[in-house]
Amino acid sequence: MKELRLILQKKFAREIVAGTKKREYREYTPFYVSRLVDFKGDSENTIHLDNGAKATPIHYDAIRFDWYHQPECLLVELKGWTVFTKEKAKKVSAEFLGEDPNKTCYDIIKDEYDLTDAPDDEMFIIFNLGGIIENKLDI
Repeated sequence: MKELRLILQKKFAREIVAGTKKREYREYTPFYVSRLVDFKGDSENTIHLDNGAKATPIHYDAIRFDWYHQPECLLVELKGWTVFTKEKAKKVSAEFLGEDPNKTCYDIIKDEYDLTDAPDDEMFIIFNLGGIIENKLDI
């Protein structure tokens, strides 16, 4: 099983365990992109960019969340991840996130991730979380 490791605040870990947090959000930064995209490999999933570069999304089965004082505390199924902009989120059905298809992704996201002051073209990453595989939280 391939695991992506991320640091998570304790309050969010509690929400995941309680089943109230279904998604994790991260800013679209070179740090996270380097962990999610292979720019050297080549496979059937490789995207060939206009500038000649190649980008292959890295598949992960789960996210291992670490809390600062308790490493390897929570392992959660990763259903998938995607990159959105605020503008794109307003146009895509929430069915993409496993939610009500009559809403947009923005309708769902705005309550979970503060996009109020974000420019329409600012990018962010959404991780769709599944069930808990392992829970070693001491909370």
